[in-house]
Amino acid sequence: MSKFNSLNLGAYERPSNNNPTLKRRQKLLDKLNKQLRIAEDSSYQPTILKWVADAEGERKRVEVPKRVKRWWGKDVNGNTVLTMRYGSKPLELAKGR
Repeated sequence: MSKFNSLNLGAYERPSNNNPTLKRRQKLLDKLNKQLRIAEDSSYQPTILKWVADAEGERKRVEVPKRVKRWWGKDVNGNTVLTMRYGSKPLELAKGR
């Protein structure tokens, strides 16, 4: 028992990967990459897996195209305007822009 008494034991702290700021940044980067792919290839459409019941009532997993809104458009002068969004809210990157 004397060996255990001489040990200096402390609580183990696991490294935290739950940084919400980094998760949000990564999510925004993923969305920007999708917008870039849509801009480069107009036929690109991301898909999701969905459970669907067929006529006999059996559930099957089917790939369904996912609807992605474009973040860009043309203004009155014909310039391309990009509106970055997080969720449904537009992001303000600089004050007043």
